[in-house]
Amino acid sequence: MNTIKARVRWFNKYDGCGGITGLDGGNGHLYACNIKGKKTWYPETACVYFEAGDIIDVYVDEDTGIIVCETQGKFDQEKWDSLDHDQLAFTCNEDGEATTGLFA
Repeated sequence: MNTIKARVRWFNKYDGCGGITGLDGGNGHLYACNIKGKKTWYPETACVYFEAGDIIDVYVDEDTGIIVCETQGKFDQEKWDSLDHDQLAFTCNEDGEATTGLFA
């Protein structure tokens, strides 16, 4: 695992998707469900985000090719409170492990 520093170019809290640029070059997409501190395994309901300009630590998962963030995301309490928690699948504990859903 090769962790690099990246700058957040943009992040949409509604759909949980953002764009990043490595400080040494290269661009990629980051999804809220791959950010430390996520509340679910889905980007739309993970309720963590970053702001444009934030510097974060990321790596590319060698098995999936997905960008994973090691930096703790900012928690969106307002969005979390607005969700119907009875309808959420794959909610997570502090370690990002599922506490509800098929794998709990």
